[in-house]
Amino acid sequence: SINSEWFKNHIKPVAIATILSSGDIELLHIFDSNFGGFKIFSVKFSPKTLNLIFWGGFLNIILENLPQLVIQVQ
Repeated sequence: SINSEWFKNHIKPVAIATILSSGDIELLHIFDSNFGGFKIFSVKFSPKTLNLIFWGGFLNIILENLPQLVIQVQ
């Protein structure tokens, strides 16, 4: 498929972005941004992948802010 070929051609940047995005999953959207017209930023995520990125970002926000909420409630 097109995406698997894209990943094979860009394995190093994907590995680096995966490590960096462990703190913020939304960083993965850089790969579908078409930034500067570069091919590395032109991947087409599947609807399932976009859904996973969305829910990962949502979960990240909840887990990041939950301790602050608990402290404020006390």
